[in-house]
Amino acid sequence: MTFILSYEQDFQRFILAVINDSRSTIPAIAAQNGNAIYAYAQAQISAITPGVLVYRILGNDTNIGGYLALSVQNGVASILQLQLRPAYQPFLSEISQIINTFIQQNGFMADIIY
Repeated sequence: MTFILSYEQDFQRFILAVINDSRSTIPAIAAQNGNAIYAYAQAQISAITPGVLVYRILGNDTNIGGYLALSVQNGVASILQLQLRPAYQPFLSEISQIINTFIQQNGFMADIIY
């Protein structure tokens, strides 16, 4: 399977949706009620500050695989958050390779507004 990263502008709703779908695989909120899931999602969303870029992880069938938040400081990117939906977790190593290549080749630079 091939994967692509697509810049996400409406990250607040997107992160909430992915976390809600992945709640059973996130140890901090597994078997918790909706209030705990919402609070966890809001904490993840509040970590997205200026200098953080959010990307959709899409499979070759354009299904949503999860999201990636990259922190970019002085042109250097690092992974701040990575959340995969349960169906895409078996592809973690493949997705990680794509993310590493994306970072090494400065693919995020096209999404930074100066």
